[in-house]
Amino acid sequence: MKSRFVHIAVLSASLLISFPSFMASPAIAFEGKTWSASKIEKVRKRATIAADKKKWSLAIRYNEQVLAVLRSRAMQDSAPYIQALILGADYYAQAGRVMEADARAAEAYARAEANLPGAHEITRAARAAHYRQLIARQDYSAALALVEEAVAALGVTVDDDYRRHRYLKHLYSLYGLTGQLAREAETIEAFLRLDRQLYGNTAIDHAKVLQNLANSYCLQGKLQEFENLRPKLSGDFVCP
Repeated sequence: MKSRFVHIAVLSASLLISFPSFMASPAIAFEGKTWSASKIEKVRKRATIAADKKKWSLAIRYNEQVLAVLRSRAMQDSAPYIQALILGADYYAQAGRVMEADARAAEAYARAEANLPGAHEITRAARAAHYRQLIARQDYSAALALVEEAVAALGVTVDDDYRRHRYLKHLYSLYGLTGQLAREAETIEAFLRLDRQLYGNTAIDHAKVLQNLANSYCLQGKLQEFENLRPKLSGDFVCP
């Protein structure tokens, strides 16, 4: 029996969301300095420029300044603050500072869930940041719950179908990793149906996915389903 093919990838979401104009007053006084909305945006951009140059300590320092100013304004539940947390999680992770990355990602996700719609772009980005940290820790059960939540938040548009296609790939891998074989097989089947609908792909395009499905059938003792699938499999694949 060939070994299980595992595909774990990052959920698709941009970290560089445009920083909105959010200040009710023209400026904030913080630590003896005046911070206008334009200054906060300038410092945020300095952080992203530093990150582009892989100067992670500098990116972290600038981003922490943004977070501190927003905290002084009691804006911890706002979209700008959550965005800064997401960026900070990425910067800390790139710098190898795992504990800080975990903390920023978890806080971003919790605040987004409590204050923004589930399908909001910042919620998706926060969910993705938290997911990355959970996968890095091999906490597959918690990661699985996030993907299930992401799927539940989808609508019925074409864009949602493309997102669903990506999420189903994560789902079947995580169901396999957590020993939920029946759900793994069902999700692979759903993924293949949606893949044909969106891309018209054939069995040749998904040889490894089909081997994963065959493996799941074998482990569940679904020998008839395995036999039905056998003509689509590449190589000599038999149940033990």
